[in-house]
Amino acid sequence: IADFADIPQCPVKPEPIINYGLGLVAGLAGGIILDFIFENLVPAFYRVQDIKSAFKAPLLGKLPKSRKSQLNVFQANNTLLSESFRRLVTNIHQQDLPLSRKKLLVTSPDPRQGKSMVALNLAVSLAEYGEKVILIDCNLRSPNQHDLLGLSNESGLKEVLEGNLDYQKAIQEFAEGKVSVITSGQESENP
Repeated sequence: IADFADIPQCPVKPEPIINYGLGLVAGLAGGIILDFIFENLVPAFYRVQDIKSAFKAPLLGKLPKSRKSQLNVFQANNTLLSESFRRLVTNIHQQDLPLSRKKLLVTSPDPRQGKSMVALNLAVSLAEYGEKVILIDCNLRSPNQHDLLGLSNESGLKEVLEGNLDYQKAIQEFAEGKVSVITSGQESENP
């Protein structure tokens, strides 16, 4: 026997500082990798190019951000927003759709995104272009076209769908008769 082994005073393993450090690095690396994976799995659009490549459809127009006070193109004729809507209408006409296909739906996934104002401005711009336009407020949960236009909401789409009113009696005129409007109708408990 050359030398006797020493009895250790503390355990050799585990080493908490090294283990915590390795766990932190491995957790961060795994989180970053999972983040990249989930980010690419979610079909979110951040740029116009993302939308173009995903839908393989022509981009008809892009509307600039604007303040609430600038949102009515029929009140402010020579603004960037009104010109954007006119350009959008021109692009819609250049699509060469048959008359039976000229129905436009304005929607968004979230509330308070400006759908009603975009629909209104698009309708007015189409009417200025010479089209016969009817704007139908299908938002039965929180309608506001009648508020935007100062129209009555006593009878509208709800009454037409229930069969209590002929659709021609639900039509109201706006913008000197250039735009016809069917409001959503009276509030319903179960739209």
